[in-house]
Amino acid sequence: MPKPKAPVLTPDQKARAIDQRNKEARKGLRGVARLNAKTVADAEARVARHFGLAELTPPKPKGGTR
Repeated sequence: MPKPKAPVLTPDQKARAIDQRNKEARKGLRGVARLNAKTVADAEARVARHFGLAELTPPKPKGGTR
């Protein structure tokens, strides 16, 4: 069976896709942060943050101390 071809993206579409991916990564919606959501409350807080429901969002921890 032939492998399906990836859609051909214009440079503009590609840049937009990368921007979106980076934005999601900053929000912690991808990768490790998503896989390591240990509690339901954690997951709910991330969903609330994603939809901009500030009243449901606990304060974010500050970044590392490098």
